[in-house]
Amino acid sequence: MDKFLLADNPMTESDETYIVHALPPFSLIQAFQGAGKANIAPELFQSFAFRNSIGEVEDWTLAILYSEAPVDQAGKLLSKAWRWYRAYMEWEDKQFDNE
Repeated sequence: MDKFLLADNPMTESDETYIVHALPPFSLIQAFQGAGKANIAPELFQSFAFRNSIGEVEDWTLAILYSEAPVDQAGKLLSKAWRWYRAYMEWEDKQFDNE
């Protein structure tokens, strides 16, 4: 099993996306577009930039909603989650480009 799993519900009107860290320490991370601050402690979220397949830069924020990891490991967890999520978005872009 991958360390991270994508969780969203396409049957709802919500565009909320979550990343589940499926191995210990278990964590739930929300991914949302925009560089706005999450309504949580600053050490529990990070903003990232993603250049999509048409060259546009998208601002993304990952925010830890729940984690069994100590707070001092939040940055490391978010960086790993971002690398995984960025790879997913790159793969998704290639799927659209191939259609």
